[in-house]
Amino acid sequence: MDLNRTFALALYAAFTSTLHAQPRSDTEQRPDLILIVVDDLGWSDIGLHGQDRICTPNIDRIGLEGAIFDRGYVTSSACSPSRAALLTGRYQQRFGHEHQPVPRYARNLVERAVFAVMPTFRPLVPNKVHPRPTASEIQEQGLPPSETTLAELLSIAGYRTGMVGKWHLGTTPDRVPCARGFSQHYGFHEAFTLYMDPEATDVLNTPIKGQFMDRHQWRSAAGRTGACSILRDCGERCEPPQHLTRAFTDEAIAFLSASDDRPSFLYLAYSAPHVPLQALSSYHEAVAHVEDPVQRTYLAMILQLDDEIGRLLDHLEQRGTAENTLLVFISDNGGAAYNGTTDNAPLRGGKLTDFEGGLRVPFLIRWPQVIPNGTTYSHPVISMDVFATLARAAGVVPPSEKRWDGVDLLSALNTREPAHEALFWRVGANRAVRKGSWKLIENDLSRTSMLFDLESDPGELKDLSTFRPDLVTELRVLHAAWSTGNVGPIWPNSARYVLKERGMGKLKYDL
Repeated sequence: MDLNRTFALALYAAFTSTLHAQPRSDTEQRPDLILIVVDDLGWSDIGLHGQDRICTPNIDRIGLEGAIFDRGYVTSSACSPSRAALLTGRYQQRFGHEHQPVPRYARNLVERAVFAVMPTFRPLVPNKVHPRPTASEIQEQGLPPSETTLAELLSIAGYRTGMVGKWHLGTTPDRVPCARGFSQHYGFHEAFTLYMDPEATDVLNTPIKGQFMDRHQWRSAAGRTGACSILRDCGERCEPPQHLTRAFTDEAIAFLSASDDRPSFLYLAYSAPHVPLQALSSYHEAVAHVEDPVQRTYLAMILQLDDEIGRLLDHLEQRGTAENTLLVFISDNGGAAYNGTTDNAPLRGGKLTDFEGGLRVPFLIRWPQVIPNGTTYSHPVISMDVFATLARAAGVVPPSEKRWDGVDLLSALNTREPAHEALFWRVGANRAVRKGSWKLIENDLSRTSMLFDLESDPGELKDLSTFRPDLVTELRVLHAAWSTGNVGPIWPNSARYVLKERGMGKLKYDL
């Protein structure tokens, strides 16, 4: 971090800790904070939201012993932009982190043509508009150093900060976790890596046939090299012998166990159940009733993920810290319906789309000392709210020179009032807005406008845009006003995801 920025933030934290901190008694301790982010877990992949092929008692327990935000959204249906907003409390469009970082772009017309016709469940069309970035420009893709992360803010406020798991916010020295406020780190910097050695006797490997991106990920993750390496403190390379989901829990428990007199902030970013699909044999056998091999391995990975989260929750109980630990559980985007792992039913669409299946996710918060068991909040909330909620619980208010988009969800639980007037999405030519029960999705590439009443039609089956042009105009104007506070993407997209879906023709989504 820039030294001038560090000094300015330190002065601000010292000043605001007395003026703006949440009121506390002399004996009240600041809570430990745990943010669990899972990867590509669909809204309906847990028991709380209707999953009936497996049980997820530990994930469900977080909501049942705390609050269930059953209309919880993320700011992007793709991994990296979603995480950028989550850790900064700002729409990623405020600072140009609009597209996924990509390691390479198609280099010439021949390569573009070959790439465009490669067999895949859903075609990827190479971008033909933007110039290809240079190698150095590609390397620098990631969360801009100008942004303040939650870890930086909490570190300055006296918290121990640790990050375990998937980063996917940059690989250069100024963009890795150890440069963004985390004093301890264990994990990988890429979007994916192997969970285990594919040759291990107790693991089931399930490549997804005919899926280009899956083949790319198996090939890129082989050997866990480069950004797929497992690193400690962003430098020392590690090779955990156990399945990575278990290794991440081991590291999380070790971080929490080593706590001193300071409160702790743990960012635990599991890579499960993102591809490549690798499940331990014991969990694979537990879902023998699932015939589809892809879905069987996917569900087996969720079973293990649930067990590992249960192990973490049990550790908090054993240490006696559970009551004063604020724990958030959220997925970074909806389930990846395009690769056949899940379908997000009854929601429409999935990862990489602006339908509910891509943007609506499991969103649970537990703080036994503060939140009553079984609380449900049914107004729309969004992942940026996690930043404001954890900062407020820690007694810290972010510096005022930036526009912070998230809101404190603990206050929303108290008032039961809507947390947001409207929610907004944009990636390239795709945009969406939700206000009240109405949601507008527009796609300039496909020249498509769709309007849905989510209260009567949560599955987005009935397009009402031709019946309510007044609402289309109102929401379009609202989105345009929000866009005036944004900047353009600071790197171009590499491809377009083409969705052929429910008689709508081709919907093209920038990545």
